Amino acid sequence: MALTRNPYKRAFSWYTYRMPIIRQQIIDLSRTGKGHPNLSTDLARLEAEREHMSRGFSAWLERYIEHHWDNTWFGLYMPMSRWLGQHEFDLVMDCEEDIVKRSCEVLGDFFPKMHDTPLVRRNVSNRNHKEY
Repeated sequence: MALTRNPYKRAFSWYTYRMPIIRQQIIDLSRTGKGHPNLSTDLARLEAEREHMSRGFSAWLERYIEHHWDNTWFGLYMPMSRWLGQHEFDLVMDCEEDIVKRSCEVLGDFFPKMHDTPLVRRNVSNRNHKEY
């Protein structure tokens, strides 16, 4: 079984997670000329992205949805199934909490006691996209 995320929430999470990373990379490159190896070292490119981020989520998304995350293979435009690799799955579900809980109740025989298991949350933003 594989769980995927709502594409809009995934993009919004990426935006909020990436914002401080971009800021820090700009600081590091400005001070030392070195930054994180998985991130772009093109200061002008990073500053342009930070500028789009400062305009809000929608402005950033329109400009960067078709870009890879710097020196990595993944991008927002890719369906999450690509992240799953060449594996075969019996079931792929949307990872929205209420959907997962309802699905786990329905699939109780398939996944015993899964509906009682708390969901793990990593890199979750508590901010609403309207705040940007």
